[in-house]
Amino acid sequence: MEWTVRWYVNKAEEWASRRNALENLTPGHRAYAEKQISMWNEIGWVAEIMFSNANSSHNPVWRLVI
Repeated sequence: MEWTVRWYVNKAEEWASRRNALENLTPGHRAYAEKQISMWNEIGWVAEIMFSNANSSHNPVWRLVI
């Protein structure tokens, strides 16, 4: 369960890195990267909640990527 949540957080971090790596992103590319970050953050958060509800000993690992 922890691995799954960490994977989602990692995907959000990858998109944040892509967004931050290039200075001259078009507004469309920036918007797409922001959407991807938001999507992976949400999927990770939902997975964290579901795993916590299913297993009371689940160790929370999710964190918001900005």
